[in-house]
Amino acid sequence: ESAAVLEPTFRIEREAFRQAREQQQALLQGGLLRLSRAQLFKINSELHETIVSWSGNEFFLDAIKKVNRLRRLIEYRVTLDRSRLTQQCHEHLQILDLLEAGEVTEASGYLRRHIQGANSLKSPSVDHDTSRGRARKKS
Repeated sequence: ESAAVLEPTFRIEREAFRQAREQQQALLQGGLLRLSRAQLFKINSELHETIVSWSGNEFFLDAIKKVNRLRRLIEYRVTLDRSRLTQQCHEHLQILDLLEAGEVTEASGYLRRHIQGANSLKSPSVDHDTSRGRARKKS
């Protein structure tokens, strides 16, 4: 995703941008507590797909859609900790702010950190024991 915003063909579509911002703000205004896990996942995955679609690169868009299909299977099984979603919405709005300001390099880095942070919260930590050639879960 972070590479998609650096594509020379990257162009924000104004209407999609407006909708993405409104959805994130609606989540912060109570939607986070009212919507189902499926609805929250849909809104947030669509935000990321929308941002990638602005790159004009169909390969990136296809890849993010495949990743989101896999994530859906995993995340529906994870207990939803809604406390982290407020921060996630603020981060989404920050990404949109950076993109709107034309700060694509900063947006790319922020997006990468946002995704890494979300992954670390949702995935167990893994240590790679290279001396034995296997990975093991951190205690």
